[in-house]
Parts: sequence; C-alpha cells; structure tokens
Amino acid sequence: MFKRGLTYREGAFRTPYLHPALIHNEVTLKEKGLLFVEQPSGDLGDSPIRSERGS
Repeated sequence: MFKRGLTYREGAFRTPYLHPALIHNEVTLKEKGLLFVEQPSGDLGDSPIRSERGS
C-alpha cells in the first residue's frame, strides 16, 4: 500500500505514493489530518499517485 515508504512527522503520516485502491480515501484522510501524500523533493518529475501501469 505504501510502496515508497510511510513516515510520521508533525503529528501525521506522510507518503509519496498512495496505492490506487486507497485514492478514494485520500481527501477524508487529509481533512482529518491523518495522512498526506507529498511529492518528494528529489523526485519532482514523478507523479506521487498513479496506477501500476503508470497512468
């Protein structure tokens, strides 16, 4: 589910990738301050949310 890692910082979990099966929960998790999907600074050309096929 968190194939690029999951970290806990500033009172919330953070990840650069969210599995497509969980994308429908992203807004709710973000609103509650539980999980943030962040673009890693060293990977600016890569989309953090995508399917296994790259779409």
